[in-house]
Amino acid sequence: MRWRTCLFGAFLALAGHSMAVAALVDWTMNGTFADGGTLNGSFTFDANTHTATNWNLSVAGGNTATFPPFTYDPLDTVFQSGGTVGGHFILQFRTPAFDRFVFFAFNPDLTNAGGTTNVFVSPGNSSELVIAGTVGTSRDFTSGSATGTAETPEPATLALVSLGFLATGLRLRRVRKERSR
Repeated sequence: MRWRTCLFGAFLALAGHSMAVAALVDWTMNGTFADGGTLNGSFTFDANTHTATNWNLSVAGGNTATFPPFTYDPLDTVFQSGGTVGGHFILQFRTPAFDRFVFFAFNPDLTNAGGTTNVFVSPGNSSELVIAGTVGTSRDFTSGSATGTAETPEPATLALVSLGFLATGLRLRRVRKERSR
């Protein structure tokens, strides 16, 4: 029975520690397209799994006849990851019908440490597309950046880690006392 208590305490400590490791980063983004349009907003990204959540990216300005203002959010668009451009990982937000999507990469790539990184700008790599039927129109980024802040562990997670280490320590102390008798 003693080893089970000790093992349970160690499990609590390890489980709490793995939850306390911040893997998600909240990124605030701004960018400018060649036609003067802008992209502003935010998203949460995990560089380990290359997944985005909680995105809210709005495009406005520029050639509004071809590119009317639009907001990419989880209600109307989906996130699709994969592929690279210039060796940098691509993030893509698109409508389910593929009638409008925005994609971009960063140089350097996004990490789970946060910080500031620039939009990877490369001539000929269209960044926003609007597809009407079989004819598509596109525009490129001329500049942009994202600033990320790593999420901090919540107090409950820290409490779980502390409880696990405390239980393990107390149990080991008790076992040592009993063995020394």
